[in-house]
Amino acid sequence: MELREYVRILRRNWGIILAATLLGIAVALAWSLTRTPEYRAQSTVFVSSQAGGSIAELEQGASFAQSRVATYASLVSTPIVLDPAIEQLGLDEDAPDLAPRVQATTVPNTFLITITVTDTDPDRAADTANAVAASLATTVETLESVDDDEPASSPVHLTPVRDALPPDAPSSPNTRLNLLIGGLIGAALGIGGVVLR
Repeated sequence: MELREYVRILRRNWGIILAATLLGIAVALAWSLTRTPEYRAQSTVFVSSQAGGSIAELEQGASFAQSRVATYASLVSTPIVLDPAIEQLGLDEDAPDLAPRVQATTVPNTFLITITVTDTDPDRAADTANAVAASLATTVETLESVDDDEPASSPVHLTPVRDALPPDAPSSPNTRLNLLIGGLIGAALGIGGVVLR
């Protein structure tokens, strides 16, 4: 068959293609409406070193802090960080339940750690992100302290630089994207069915 024949077939059966497209959109809309909305809130902490005043000491402290950033980020989803946050907020779950909804990311060659929390409640997502950030700061300073009884003696200090705010819109499901995908799949199935028939 030539291209003109395919075009003729599609023109003659445009109603079927349109119906399949609308069906795909309807299925995507129904699926999106049955999903529980999830919200993402982010807080950011800055990792700094308690270095001396000379340039050499400052550079050494910065290098030390940067080498630790990835390690501190990996601590975010561990019980030693999550348990205090859970206790502070009075959440009805434990660390293994909360961990999959908490994620920490870093940007290479920076001293920033971004903590992202996903939750079905926007306020709880923000509160949890802030509590985890505070718990991470306390945990790191305790682990890095020279004197086990004095967290203030830690050479590393984590400072919140951006508190999480309750998001205005859910991050999931993305209804607009789902409708687009549903429409494309429906159109593709419609065109395929018409051509095969």
